[in-house]
Amino acid sequence: MRTAIHPTDQAAGLRRLFADQQRRCLVPVAANLELDDSPYWLEALARAFANLGARVLVVDAGELAPTPSELIDIDLATCMVPVHPGVVYLAARGAARRHVDARGSSAGWLAQVQDAAPWADCVLLHASARELARLLPEGQGGAAVVPVVLAGHDAESLTEAYAAMKQLQQRCGCVVFDAVIGAASPAPRRARQVIERLGSCADSFLSAVLRHSAQLDTRDAAAMPAALTELATLHLAPTVLDVHESAFAPFC
Repeated sequence: MRTAIHPTDQAAGLRRLFADQQRRCLVPVAANLELDDSPYWLEALARAFANLGARVLVVDAGELAPTPSELIDIDLATCMVPVHPGVVYLAARGAARRHVDARGSSAGWLAQVQDAAPWADCVLLHASARELARLLPEGQGGAAVVPVVLAGHDAESLTEAYAAMKQLQQRCGCVVFDAVIGAASPAPRRARQVIERLGSCADSFLSAVLRHSAQLDTRDAAAMPAALTELATLHLAPTVLDVHESAFAPFC
């Protein structure tokens, strides 16, 4: 039987969460409610990391995520379900909010999640920008992570992606972002326009940088765009790629 989770010192949890970037990476993914097929986007991101040899934990705390197991507040490890080779999924809708401390932070809960998955090289944390702001306190998030925003080719999802960037910049100090732009009908020219618009708004109004972007064809579940692999490579710690050099080599 696995050991139940007990309250831990939050400062120690934050140190574990953000200090050991050489061993594991944390990738916040801002949920976009304007995307009807967001589970596919999350799956594609997870596979991009797994294809490089990383062991991936997907923490899905989005507003449309499945209802968590009743054991999530007792034994996190039992709630983690393998879904693809190298990818494990944790349904966590509403779980972080139940662990908010007096300062409005849920970072201690995220530290518990990572403690329950010591095998994970990469944690994809999918949640609304508001929830991510609780999980990535000001003074920690901007210094340690590069959030990923999702957007389609339509104005509504683009506005939602920019709003997520604005919240994370204002509340967490995040100044560098990556983006995944996708649609069921591939239109590379339109995708480039969306990327340019998002990057321009980030630069002009947030003094932020759109570092890297990848285009995704949401009709082809088996496709793995080179740009998505490059995005995953940018996030993975060098030591992870060194350990899994054979998996990384085909993408060089």
